[in-house]
Amino acid sequence: MSETTALDDKILKLAPRMSPMEISSEINGVLSPSQVAARVKELLESRDWLSVLEKKKILNDRIWAMMDVYERFALDGNLKSADVFLRAAKELRQMLAEDSNAVDDQITRVTSAYAEAMAKAIGAALQMLMKRVRVPEEKALAILDEVIPVAVKELES
Repeated sequence: MSETTALDDKILKLAPRMSPMEISSEINGVLSPSQVAARVKELLESRDWLSVLEKKKILNDRIWAMMDVYERFALDGNLKSADVFLRAAKELRQMLAEDSNAVDDQITRVTSAYAEAMAKAIGAALQMLMKRVRVPEEKALAILDEVIPVAVKELES
């Protein structure tokens, strides 16, 4: 994984709206247009350096940039070109929706695993209570009925 820099951040911010040549000019030629294109591609292909929210922001920026181009073509009467940008924006919107669904699935898996781990921990604590303190099972279950709502409130706060 490559470490990102302020220059990388600037390049990615400009990428949805400008060509590599324009970006190179904007960053005072620090990178050539071909280097800009290669760096943007490298950054976007490395999956682990952006948070989910940053990825969504980049996709949203791209969608809005494409809609701006679409509007310009449509106003100029170039409907064929406008349609190309509209379809591309729709594809990006679909990617955004799929990414959101993947995040939701991941959250569900993590939450389920967490709930299972908590249930095991509570079960182990209950077993220890019954063995070490010699609390009858009925009494241990009654205690559990009292403490679980308190634990839930604590987790929710």
